[in-house]
Amino acid sequence: MALQLMKLALRVTPDVTVEPVSTKYFYVAPTDLDVAASPFAIDAGAFFNDSGNAVTLLDIPANSYVNLSINGVPQMNGMFSYLAGAAGTGNVTINLQPSDTPILAGTPIVLEPV
Repeated sequence: MALQLMKLALRVTPDVTVEPVSTKYFYVAPTDLDVAASPFAIDAGAFFNDSGNAVTLLDIPANSYVNLSINGVPQMNGMFSYLAGAAGTGNVTINLQPSDTPILAGTPIVLEPV
């Protein structure tokens, strides 16, 4: 008997719906932020969302991680920490190192839960 491929014979209709949700929180530095001010915390209420509306809650889903970009450049995890929560509780803390240059006024800071 000649060799032949043996496989399952199935007719399947997948029923999977994927609804990815991409949330980003934006902040624009109002003044220069330098090493002397480090570490500095940005309150949840200071961020705005993709629609330009003020954020009342930094919602970081369980089992996720966050990316932080400053002026479009992704930052190392050790440079910042975050605390999910409402204004007055939730925040992002940025830790500048002595050799870092200031974050200039008008610089966008973006927090993105993944």
